[in-house]
Amino acid sequence: MGMVSRFPSELNMGVGQQLSPSVINSVRVTAVAERLASHALHPGSKSSILEFFHLCLSLARGIDYALAQNEIPAKARELPKLLKQVCQRRHDILLEAAIMVLMISVKNACKIGWFSDMESQELLTLADEIGSGFSRLGDINAGPSNLVSTISTIMIK
Repeated sequence: MGMVSRFPSELNMGVGQQLSPSVINSVRVTAVAERLASHALHPGSKSSILEFFHLCLSLARGIDYALAQNEIPAKARELPKLLKQVCQRRHDILLEAAIMVLMISVKNACKIGWFSDMESQELLTLADEIGSGFSRLGDINAGPSNLVSTISTIMIK
């Protein structure tokens, strides 16, 4: 029995040839972004909410991998529009955490220049807005100098 490839036909390089992890990641980012775009434009059932959740996490992993390798995926120029569409669903309690994880990765991509200044600023603002829902007490500096006061503040509440 032969093994069925799960990669697009352009990845089938033949026997003995392998693609680099970076190329595979770039293809993955493209595929995940395309699938996520279809979900962002056509929200649907609970099963599609679960897939949307997993796609957000998968895109975050792809972005993180590219960042770690000092690479910019070919699809990066198209991501800001998609990310803004994804963030429109940030009020869905089932998706909120996955979107935040994605936006943390996006913030790092913005900081190293994946996107134009204007797009980066818009994405950073979105990430901050989403993140503000996760820190009810504000930013707590847990460094050594503030550790005792932080612990006291937590214990009082």
